[in-house]
Amino acid sequence: MKKLIYTINLLVALFLISCNDENYLLYDGETRLQFGPTPANVYSSASQLRDTLKSYTFVYENASVVQDTVFFDIYTMGIVSDKDRVFKLKQVTVAGVDNCVAGVHYKAFDDPTVAKHYVIKAGSNHMRVPIVFLREASLKSMIYTLRVEIEENENFKLGETTKLWRKVHVADMLVKPNAWTTYMENFFGKYSYVKHSWMVQQTGYRWDQDFIAAISASGYAEMSYWKTKLKTLLFLYNSNPSNPGVPLTDEFGQLVSF
Repeated sequence: MKKLIYTINLLVALFLISCNDENYLLYDGETRLQFGPTPANVYSSASQLRDTLKSYTFVYENASVVQDTVFFDIYTMGIVSDKDRVFKLKQVTVAGVDNCVAGVHYKAFDDPTVAKHYVIKAGSNHMRVPIVFLREASLKSMIYTLRVEIEENENFKLGETTKLWRKVHVADMLVKPNAWTTYMENFFGKYSYVKHSWMVQQTGYRWDQDFIAAISASGYAEMSYWKTKLKTLLFLYNSNPSNPGVPLTDEFGQLVSF
């Protein structure tokens, strides 16, 4: 009964969130599947498309780490079933980028070691979908893209068109975190690889997606603290003529500043 009530509430929330969306599907009795935000944010209209794109890099991991997993949240629309229900994913090629290759950069979705996890368990309407990436040598010099889409099968029709896909940028080098938004630029300036690398080296923190999202969520005071900290570290760095590349200049020939 609790699961049924939760499902009804979820459908109501999805209706309220999507009432102005031309892609919204009125519940028609069919069981459908679509991606969504984390359960904590499922009722937040501002969070519905937050996780459409993620970036992952192996660069912070020990050389012994040869694979890692990125997770996305997926939800059913309809009555919760008392049976396990298998769902299917597929890769869709993205034009103008280097696309991941199944079995090279990630484990194929029909690989038995991952396919066994693509199941909505009995009594549930949600799960975290694992996508397993492989640490292939070319990731050290190139960023690859994987676009994932839900594929209709005997258990699930497709949900809202805007929520049928997710995308991941994967590499084995520093990449611009998705959290480095305009808000981030107001404190730390425009992104560059040199700046990012220098911030990691100087502070001992990763300055990756999770770290930046955390300090951004902490508010103005936390962001201001780090801006002042980095400005001070940069002044000390540029004041030491023995440091390489003084004054610190990025890959675009611009002086690094905060």
